[in-house]
Amino acid sequence: MNRKAELYLNGCLVGRITVKRWLGAWGFGEFYPTEAFAAWRTVYDEWARLMHSGDGAPLGPATALALSQIEYAMDRIHGQLLLEDGKWRSIVQLNIDGYLVEWEEREAVSATDRRLAGPRERFEQHDPARGGLHFAN
Repeated sequence: MNRKAELYLNGCLVGRITVKRWLGAWGFGEFYPTEAFAAWRTVYDEWARLMHSGDGAPLGPATALALSQIEYAMDRIHGQLLLEDGKWRSIVQLNIDGYLVEWEEREAVSATDRRLAGPRERFEQHDPARGGLHFAN
């Protein structure tokens, strides 16, 4: 497969990905960070460290709590992929472990749809009988 993609976090290009495969909504590949990834590196490095702690044994309470806190921080990062064919993919879950990367996607959108309309924009209509602009329910 070996498709190429760019990874954006909170709108910032942070690296390139060589896509190795997809399995359902999950993608897997190799991650090549840009200098901009430094702003997020600590979060992902700490996640990887915690995931590899314990040598396969169940996590202790302190480690589990720390992992939960890191995963909460990761969930607040907005990730997107720009594929080489110009399609944008929204990322629901992103895990980076060294050069390995895996992500869960939402639906694909085209490059022209990068800024999707919010609910109020989508339903905005002009209706003179109702006093002009209104929003459909």
